[in-house]
Amino acid sequence: PLVAVLPTVCLGPHDHGPSESNAIVVNYLRDPYRTTWLGGSNVVAAVDVARGHLLAAERGTPGERYLLGGENLAWADLHRLVSELCGIPGPLVTANHTASFLAGAVSELTSLFSGRRPPTTRTQARMVGRYYWYDHSRAHRLGYRPRAARQTLAEALAWLVHSEHVPASVYQQLRLAPEVLAARATGR
Repeated sequence: PLVAVLPTVCLGPHDHGPSESNAIVVNYLRDPYRTTWLGGSNVVAAVDVARGHLLAAERGTPGERYLLGGENLAWADLHRLVSELCGIPGPLVTANHTASFLAGAVSELTSLFSGRRPPTTRTQARMVGRYYWYDHSRAHRLGYRPRAARQTLAEALAWLVHSEHVPASVYQQLRLAPEVLAARATGR
């Protein structure tokens, strides 16, 4: 008997990759234009996804799938929240489909020479303008209660801004909000 769980954009600390989800936040911080794009997604804390796995294992119905999500946010709102929590202006630019596709092509080409993972790709650009919004009500019936997006981002940022993924030159520009500093102090 199998029970499947399906997390959305999963943000949180101790992600040494970083994953595609945490890279969204890191790339935004590293971007001098603080670019956002059209569309939106559902964001959830990694710790809530872990709890959701346990709930599904303990209380889930075999054969069911449980979406482990949090809050639905437009990309501009998510980026605005990151800016607010980091004390930086933004988002400053909204990229349309064409600009996103061109940026993805240039990033992919540049990565061939640098050997680094591109910050954006043409595949990601094809998703601009889409809303990946989800409902976790089935998991909610198991007792799943994800935290708010603001808390999710504060806890993720508390670790990310001190990781090797955010250069010192970017970190020095940040004026972290009290909730980011509190999350850092408590180790969340």
